[in-house]
Amino acid sequence: MTMEQSIYLEAVEHILSAIYASGDRRLSSFLYGKPGAPDWSKRIRADIFIRRKDYIRALLFIRQNGASYLRAISIAKLWSLVTSFITENFWYISQGEFPLRHDLSYAKQVSTEGKIALAGVLKISAMFEPRSELNVYPLLPVRVAENFQGKHFFLLNAPDLLLSQCLPLEER
Repeated sequence: MTMEQSIYLEAVEHILSAIYASGDRRLSSFLYGKPGAPDWSKRIRADIFIRRKDYIRALLFIRQNGASYLRAISIAKLWSLVTSFITENFWYISQGEFPLRHDLSYAKQVSTEGKIALAGVLKISAMFEPRSELNVYPLLPVRVAENFQGKHFFLLNAPDLLLSQCLPLEER
């Protein structure tokens, strides 16, 4: 196992040690199935509970070691991202075997193969490999009555928009 892979396994270990099959604080109740299965074929129900402090530790570990944008979002948003990750990939955790012991965390019950598979999915998730997206916002046309060129920006009428006018004054 490489050093890089151990970060993902460590993150999975942190997450799984905070999750239990029963408890006081329900994290989620959901239906799941094999990875990639359509929603209509997800027929196994799961309820997962957390130990709040342990879950927050897992979130902080992911925030520290994951993609840089995670440091700029709230813990509540990260909570939601990690919870969605768990519910979408629960098959790797359960491997279709239930019931699990209610008094032990999932970290003590999930097989090594399941943890490795979950770490592989975590590695390619948006939490560790964010996807670049192009967002285009609607732009309203601006009519420029009088051309302006400042040190840091310019406003020009469309007919006056020539490359030579776009260059800073020093480069003309």
